[in-house]
Amino acid sequence: MVTDASLRSIENLLGLLVAGGIAPQDAAWACDILMLIVTATAGEADIRRDAGHTIDDDFVEQMRSTFAAVPAERYPNVALHASELVAGDGDDRFRFSIDTFLDGLVARSGKGRG
Repeated sequence: MVTDASLRSIENLLGLLVAGGIAPQDAAWACDILMLIVTATAGEADIRRDAGHTIDDDFVEQMRSTFAAVPAERYPNVALHASELVAGDGDDRFRFSIDTFLDGLVARSGKGRG
């Protein structure tokens, strides 16, 4: 659904990206992708909260242990990098997704080259 609030967000984001040298088509698609990242992150947090799940140290350690215990001959990368798979909190992971996306967008525009 298109609301006034979503239109203001798109207007501001699109304006910033184009003013920053991103091609209008790339900027338009970037608005869509960035909104999807934000919406998916918020939706996942809501689902976990509503289900009573929290991400605490015990949960993270349980996931790390599960990954570390998989058959290494079948899942060598998962077993080897179990700690990396669970590192960081939700904010760290969100910032990584946004930063990585924006780095690629800037590189695509030619501003990240040379």
